[in-house]
Amino acid sequence: MKQRLLFIVCALPVLLQAQNFFDQTVIQEIKLTFFQTNGDAKLDSLKSANEEVYLLAKSVEVNGELFDSVGVKYKGNSAYNTTGIFSPQRAEHEFYTATAFPPPPNVGDLVINEFLADNADGTTDEAGQLEDWVELYNNTTNAIDLTGLYLTDDAANAAKWPFPAGVSMPGNSYLIVWLDEDGMQGPLHANFKLKAAGEFVMLSNGGSTVLDSLSFGQQLPDISFGRFPNGTGPFTYMPTTFAANNSLQSSTNAPGNPDFVQIFPNPFTDLLTIQSSMPLANIQVFNTLGQSVATVNPDNRNEVILDLQNLPSGLYFAHCTAENGIIQGINVAKH
Repeated sequence: MKQRLLFIVCALPVLLQAQNFFDQTVIQEIKLTFFQTNGDAKLDSLKSANEEVYLLAKSVEVNGELFDSVGVKYKGNSAYNTTGIFSPQRAEHEFYTATAFPPPPNVGDLVINEFLADNADGTTDEAGQLEDWVELYNNTTNAIDLTGLYLTDDAANAAKWPFPAGVSMPGNSYLIVWLDEDGMQGPLHANFKLKAAGEFVMLSNGGSTVLDSLSFGQQLPDISFGRFPNGTGPFTYMPTTFAANNSLQSSTNAPGNPDFVQIFPNPFTDLLTIQSSMPLANIQVFNTLGQSVATVNPDNRNEVILDLQNLPSGLYFAHCTAENGIIQGINVAKH
């Protein structure tokens, strides 16, 4: 971890939005501690790329007064060229702007509530494109400011995508972030996508405070992976409930296709009967982690009895594919 002792000349303001306590008639002593060992190099790269984002510092100490969760960037009125020369000399030491972020919410107050990693025929973004998305939910009755929070699909890069400054969620509200690597389409378009084959997603303050995270397995077309009960429960396959309360309906299938499968009993104990109005080509059963726990080839039969006595109690998802390619999914529970 690198610490830098900086001296800010008297004519330059250092802005901490939390409070205005600086006397600009004297030299201020600023000490920055970054999470990264190469924090100064990262600031250089952000400046040279004209990136209007803040680098999260672990702490900022101003004349002995300590602040945490502070974003740091070069101030725009310092000159910098591609050869790495600053003008005036030592501008890299004198043109920091520090912005104090609000403290992160408590763990459980703001959660990853639902996501769709294989959007084949679902909700489109502002550009009419079918993209991955993730839904956040505010479990509290109070507004939560997302300034200083980050989403990522890489635990080693917690500060991969920052929420735009000033984005706030009212109490008990939902927020959709499109995961499409296309920030030109709007402020809530992140710089990464999710892999339908399974990976990782995390919500944090960009440092050591993880608010929510999930490693998930294989995802299914147009079927969400979300919390049930809404906001608090474990993750399971479910009908897509874009920016709305999560619920487990009896079945999910592609838009325009009728239900063709019935499953009973539900909940079940050991044996699960699947009846179909169409010949069945494949049946897979997934657990709430997205792992396949049973696969059956029905040989185009219309009825199959699954022996699932070895599975532990819990929620499962039966993914049924008809001979003509139509898919229907049904949530089931085992006693």
